[in-house]
Amino acid sequence: PRRVRVMVGKVLALVVAVFTSAVALQAILGLTLWPVAVLRGTTEGVDATWLAETTVVVARGALIAALAATLGFSIASVARNTTTALVIGFVYFAVAEGLLRGFRPKWQPWLIGDNAAAFVTADPDSIFMVQGHGMLASLLVVAAYAVGLTALATMWFRARDVT
Repeated sequence: PRRVRVMVGKVLALVVAVFTSAVALQAILGLTLWPVAVLRGTTEGVDATWLAETTVVVARGALIAALAATLGFSIASVARNTTTALVIGFVYFAVAEGLLRGFRPKWQPWLIGDNAAAFVTADPDSIFMVQGHGMLASLLVVAAYAVGLTALATMWFRARDVT
């Protein structure tokens, strides 16, 4: 009976950790590059508007990273093996999505990678923009995959590990 709570706790901890880590890494990168820009480059155009836009992009990227981590966690939970999740993720993103995009172009609005890129870039003129999807719709597609796969993994975990 506690299996569902255990899984929900694990997923929430993962989402918070990945989101926080992604934001922290971007902040560290920005602080590391700032002295170089001041001493060797330029900081022209860096103002409150730039900071607000950059913060929003970082938050969108961190959210997609958290959702992708949830997908990987769900696969690893079912397979009971992190390596299996990494291999499945690599094969899906490096091979399967490209093949699907080429052979079934009408499926593009449902591909995880395209929707993730469309959400992070949020540029309607970007090559990553999914046909017929706005930024919010792209986020909802990725979130639906993450929630759906997590629900399946939770059901699997509950059925498999109850004695």
